[in-house]
Amino acid sequence: MIRILILDDEELICKTLDMMIRRIDGIDQIQTDLFCDGAEALDAASKTAYDIALTDLRMPGMDGLAFME
Repeated sequence: MIRILILDDEELICKTLDMMIRRIDGIDQIQTDLFCDGAEALDAASKTAYDIALTDLRMPGMDGLAFME
């Protein structure tokens, strides 16, 4: 199973990325977790091992670079 964390302060972008990922041929088992808040995403990342993290760089509060650190 591939686990992907998607973090963006705009919910529509999160949902669009999720939809695009699910359309990739050959990926049968995938779990995507969507977050609009960096602190919530960081908490989830401390509890779950993600294979990929897609994040917006400019967000209010915790930005994508701070999240990745």
